[in-house]
Amino acid sequence: MDWQRMDALFVVLLVSVTFVCGQQGATSPPRPEGTTTPIVFRAERGSFEAFESPGYPDEYPNSMNITWRIEARNDDDVVHLAFDHFDLERPDVNEDCSWDFVAVYDGINDLKGKFCGNVLPPEIKSSSNVLSVVFTSDFSAARAGFRARYWATSNAEENSGPEAAPSEFNEHCKHLGFDSVTFPNFYGNGSVEETLASRQWQEMVSVNSSCHPQIQLFLCSLLMPRFTESRKQLPCQSWCHEVRTSCGPSIDIDCQRLPFNATECVNLDPPEDCYYGNGANYRGKGTLPENRCLNWTSPEVFGPMVIPLWAQWADIRENYCRNYLPDVSSVLEPFCFVKDVWDEQEVFSSEPCGLKPCNERGCGPPPWVSRGSTHPVKNFYRIGEHVSISCDVGYIMEEEDMWMTCTGEDTWSKEQPNCAVDHRLRLTNTLLDSKRYNPQLAPSRHMVNVTFEAAVVDIIDADEKNEDLFSSIAFKLQWKDNRLSWTHDQNGDVRELSLSRNLVWIPKVFLHRNGDARFRDFSDGTVTVTSAGIVEWDVIDVLTTTCDLDSTLFPFDSMECPVCLGIDTRVVRFDCQKSTNITRSQSVIKRFMTCGEEDAMEADEWLAGWKIDVNEGLACIKMKFDRIPTAHFCTTLSPVIILSVLMCITFVLPTDKGDRLSFGMTILLSMVVSLVFISDVLPTKGSMPVVAVLVIVYMCMMGFFVLVSVMIIRISSREKDLPPVVKKVFLRYLARLVFLGDLTKAQYGRTVLTVNEDDFEMVEGLTGKDSKPSKASEAEQGHLEVLLSLKESINDLSKAVESFGTSGQPKTTEASKDETVKTDYHQLVKVLDRLCLILYVFGWIIAIPIVRFSKA
Repeated sequence: MDWQRMDALFVVLLVSVTFVCGQQGATSPPRPEGTTTPIVFRAERGSFEAFESPGYPDEYPNSMNITWRIEARNDDDVVHLAFDHFDLERPDVNEDCSWDFVAVYDGINDLKGKFCGNVLPPEIKSSSNVLSVVFTSDFSAARAGFRARYWATSNAEENSGPEAAPSEFNEHCKHLGFDSVTFPNFYGNGSVEETLASRQWQEMVSVNSSCHPQIQLFLCSLLMPRFTESRKQLPCQSWCHEVRTSCGPSIDIDCQRLPFNATECVNLDPPEDCYYGNGANYRGKGTLPENRCLNWTSPEVFGPMVIPLWAQWADIRENYCRNYLPDVSSVLEPFCFVKDVWDEQEVFSSEPCGLKPCNERGCGPPPWVSRGSTHPVKNFYRIGEHVSISCDVGYIMEEEDMWMTCTGEDTWSKEQPNCAVDHRLRLTNTLLDSKRYNPQLAPSRHMVNVTFEAAVVDIIDADEKNEDLFSSIAFKLQWKDNRLSWTHDQNGDVRELSLSRNLVWIPKVFLHRNGDARFRDFSDGTVTVTSAGIVEWDVIDVLTTTCDLDSTLFPFDSMECPVCLGIDTRVVRFDCQKSTNITRSQSVIKRFMTCGEEDAMEADEWLAGWKIDVNEGLACIKMKFDRIPTAHFCTTLSPVIILSVLMCITFVLPTDKGDRLSFGMTILLSMVVSLVFISDVLPTKGSMPVVAVLVIVYMCMMGFFVLVSVMIIRISSREKDLPPVVKKVFLRYLARLVFLGDLTKAQYGRTVLTVNEDDFEMVEGLTGKDSKPSKASEAEQGHLEVLLSLKESINDLSKAVESFGTSGQPKTTEASKDETVKTDYHQLVKVLDRLCLILYVFGWIIAIPIVRFSKA
């Protein structure tokens, strides 16, 4: 049952219960027993009220005598009385209604008629504003009683007699089928001339009939009522409901003022069994095929013989389709109530009858289906509407589509639909009969060889941090089961069957190295069985398996992630040998790989390669992931290299500034951040990658040299001279070793004068050690005297300079920075800085091969 039908059922039942409760509660008159005091009712124009015999619809009590007096509210009105149901005891021999009867009086004493039995009395009209009804029952035998309606009309509105229909009537309203009219009409016009001059007549002449094909005739019957059998007849109330609902605000008429008894009103029969608009005026005998409609008086609908007064205008009877809810927008056509089974319970719902709309093209009932049925079952189908086909058990449609469509006037897309024998179903029932097949038993008493193939559908994620692989993998397992073989020529040329894996024997495989704690079994699927008894099981699933990451050479590392199926080798073993006569079924995987075959693909930052490997108890896709180092080299290694190189700047910064220590500490902290980043990328294991070890070594070196820098800064603040031995070792030999040269030759603030030693030797040779002059020429003698005096002057100058250097240089405000006196400790600082730089660079370089080969 669809939800639209459920919504319609809810609306129908809600409206029905509301009106039934209202009619049986507020409007029902009191039911006295054995009283002679009249019960007075007030009859009003345009308002229909009802009363019933005591106990209705059950049997009335015996020995009853009740009088109802119906008085019109206006003195010039008359009272009308009509019976909807009538069933009283009637004598079999004497038909004078002497036992149980209903007597109707015009006024109080003028008898209009006395009625009994089960024939509906005619409509009765009083000549005054009072009508009396007396009900009498004897002491035995009772029936259901009666139900009657009453209303009032103006005495002045009663017909003045028949008049011939004017020519204008024949021009616009001849299809009404009568030629005698009477007045006053529904709008109060008292003559033909007055009617023709009225606004309503002009609207009727120019009305647009697109909303309802009978709207003009309906309006015409209001303007010129039919005269028959000394009474006036206006259009039926059902006709009014149908036209007003179809045409909307353009028809502003109170339909309750119109009669609803088919013998007392004007109505038009359609040219065929069809309906206009929403079918409120449908009076045919159409019902659902197979007599599925329930009787309106059944307990599930309105109950026995209890048709609500508000719904009686719809001519509800038998199980004919009707629409007594014209104002409910979801009810678009005549319907009836049916009984269905929903969730193993009986439910009652309203269902459209599918009657043919008048003047609409379509199809009648669809062609009969051999060994099948159609749904929905209706009397009429619009063009383009589909009908689904259902075959009987054991049969199937030979065509792919299981429906047929109304393509034109009584033309269906299938002329002779046929359901053929379903050989697959019969073959399945035969092969899987519990007497010959048990899915718990293996196909053979010996070892079952299962051929293994596999394919990598997609690599979703390779997580090196958690060391697992999230991928979509397909396995193809094949084995032979002779119990499931058949001769296809004798079974409708059926060569293969697709069966649920729960119906046949399958090997009990498990996922090796499973990384998902919630994984219990592979997803449900189907197995394909060929006529040769070859069973093929395609397992396609998203799996999480564990991996082994070798992070030693990060980011040039690799990870191995074997995806394996395990099996109980006591019954089954995996095999790679492929039989040449095995028929391969169609699969969504384009290519499965067998033993020894390899393939590769790029997955994010990895280059993945895999190979199929099978032994007796384990069949694997051996996958290896080689990291593409570009991303991590740029984001992880390059910052470490840059920071390590920048550390060299520490040894060239001035010692008298605080920048040296702050710069070194900044570099050290940055290295800590790089180490944290590396540890976040890689899993926590017993061994560390080379990069991480190098970072730690570099951090130790940086920390050590920062401490050395503190010592160097302290040394640079000293102003005394170094001891001669220390000066000679550090400022001469060590300075030369670190490529600074001999720093003892250059002294800031002193002047060192040198004299050619040959000259002094010559002087000594000429004069001798005892300073006795030798024999020489006078010129040479003069030259020696000059040299000796020069030597004495130089010695005196040297002593003076040394004395000046020891006492200190006088302070001057005009001295520049280049003229500042630098002690031996300043020279020592230069040597130590250069030594630290060389040691740092040497340690930085030599640490790489040492750490690398120590991890091998």
